[in-house]
Amino acid sequence: MIPMQRPISPSWLVVGFVTATIGLGPVAQSSAGAWVGNWFRGIGEAGRAVAIVVFVLTLWGTVFALEPPISVLASTIAGAVAALALYVIVFVVLSGSIEGWTTPQDGS
Repeated sequence: MIPMQRPISPSWLVVGFVTATIGLGPVAQSSAGAWVGNWFRGIGEAGRAVAIVVFVLTLWGTVFALEPPISVLASTIAGAVAALALYVIVFVVLSGSIEGWTTPQDGS
C-alpha cells in the first residue's frame, strides 16, 4: 500500500524561504553573524563537528517534543533549501567562481 502524500503548504514554504534568506543575508552580515562565524571557525574541526551534532540533536528533540505536522516541516525545509540553492547560484553568477569558499588546507 502506498502511503498518502502530504501536500506542500505554500505559506510555510514562503516562511522557510524568507527565514533562510534573512539568515543568509542581513543576519550573516551583522556583527552577531560575524561573531558566530569567527567563533565557529575558531573552535576547530572537532569543535565544529560537536556543535553540528548538538544542533541536529536539539532540532530532532524539538521536532519530537512539538510534533509539528509533516507538511509544515517539509514545506519549511523545502523553502530553506530553495533559498540556499538560490544563494549559491547568485554567488557563483556574481563572482564568476566559488574561489572564495576554499580554505588554505584545500591547496587553492
